[in-house]
Amino acid sequence: MDKDFGFIIPSYCSTDIHFLQLKRCLNSITKFHPRKQVIVIDDYSDINLSEDLKEYKNVKVIMSPVKSAGDMVTYKVFKDNPLFKRGII
Repeated sequence: MDKDFGFIIPSYCSTDIHFLQLKRCLNSITKFHPRKQVIVIDDYSDINLSEDLKEYKNVKVIMSPVKSAGDMVTYKVFKDNPLFKRGII
């Protein structure tokens, strides 16, 4: 796995439509960057993202450390999880 850069996606999925959009995003990233790590910040979704995204081998789901702040804690998650040198949010 290439650790030069990776992706961070803050996400809250309350419906299947939200989940399908997240999968669409992941599919686009993995299509063009199949060896890159992706961190999904789960902002306390109603859907179990850890379980439902197991099919993606380079995706790591991390629960947001602060509820309703998934988009605001991206730097903290990046800093606390040194999976790559640079992150694309």
